[in-house]
Amino acid sequence: MKKYLKAQETADLLGISLSKLYKLTHKREIRHKKIFGQLRFSEDVLSEYLEENTIEIATNDELERKAQELEVKNG
Repeated sequence: MKKYLKAQETADLLGISLSKLYKLTHKREIRHKKIFGQLRFSEDVLSEYLEENTIEIATNDELERKAQELEVKNG
């Protein structure tokens, strides 16, 4: 059986306010279920959401290396 988190648990896990979580559900940006009239969020869905909505920030060294690779590639 899947584990479902309550709204406050989900907001805490995502590091957002409860009102922001409600806005995301209202806009259907994050999948959820209503169980006995209360919002519930699957841990699997939350992992998926985080994966899709996480931005990786490159270090200066990584950016410089990529720039050098592009210079070599484009001659």
